[in-house]
Amino acid sequence: MAQNSYIHAKFLRIITSLFLAFVMLFTPVFSSLPQISFAAHGGDHGSPPMGPPMMGPPMMGPPTQTPPSTGPANSAPAPKGPANSAPPSTGPANSAPAPKGPAPAGDKPGPTDGQPKGNPGDPKGMPAPAGGPKPDGPPPSNETQPSDPEKIAENFDRLKGLKVNEIQDLEGDELRGMVNDMGDDMFKELGGDKLRGMVGNMGDAQFKELGGDKLRGMAMNMGDSEFKELGGDKLRGMAMNMGDSEFKELGGDKLRGMVGNMGDSEFKELGGDKLRGMAMNMGDSEFKELGGDKLRGMAMNMGDSEFKELGGDKLRGMVGNMGDSEFKELGGDKLRGMA
Repeated sequence: MAQNSYIHAKFLRIITSLFLAFVMLFTPVFSSLPQISFAAHGGDHGSPPMGPPMMGPPMMGPPTQTPPSTGPANSAPAPKGPANSAPPSTGPANSAPAPKGPAPAGDKPGPTDGQPKGNPGDPKGMPAPAGGPKPDGPPPSNETQPSDPEKIAENFDRLKGLKVNEIQDLEGDELRGMVNDMGDDMFKELGGDKLRGMVGNMGDAQFKELGGDKLRGMAMNMGDSEFKELGGDKLRGMAMNMGDSEFKELGGDKLRGMVGNMGDSEFKELGGDKLRGMAMNMGDSEFKELGGDKLRGMAMNMGDSEFKELGGDKLRGMVGNMGDSEFKELGGDKLRGMA
């Protein structure tokens, strides 16, 4: 019986020694397990020590220590991610989460989003000009802007100092601008020869812009010699832009000078109403000076309505200065209208 107890005790010591040897042999392996798990989660801070835990010499009797640890002694469990790091963000740092749902009215992105604020649709994003966008087209012409008295005087002095051939070197629009700022007293001071040079360098477009009153002022200060040098086309252009009031102010002598230097082509372009207006302001002396051919040309381009407005006295003066050749060219219908 005693021998069996001895064998049992000896067997127990052998088992205990083997257990302690097992623990001492495999403790480094167990200690590395948390480090492997930590590395698998990408940790790079607070790596646990690789050595075995501090422990005393092996005891020969049954162990009184706590079960072996799967991690290093006296160490806190390793964190699963980087130390002291915030959860990974899915958007820009410090940005508020995007609101869900449709954007508020007026905040819809457009083709100019991301550009500097300026004129709508302007790819350069330039700031809008003060007072709103500028209107398309050329700037206003000189006649729509107030004239500068100093500039008017300067232009007038310049014209007075120029010779006729030098005036003829100026452009029509420049001359039109100068004439537009002048009045009858300036036209009179310039004189017929310079006015003729100015009119000669202008055309229908400039005559139309000037209007009847300016053209009357120029014609009033010219005479037969200037009318002759200007020729029928320029005189027709001037008369085309005048009306009854201008013809009345010009008077018979000036009108006779103008009509006397025009021909059938100019009479046709002027038309019956302009011719009637000119004839209305002439008398027997002017009709006589004009002669039958010019009077026939005027009558040829008038109709019954113009003859009626002229009245018997003017018609008698015209017919009285025509002959058989002019009557033949006029024909029966025109003569009947004049009778």
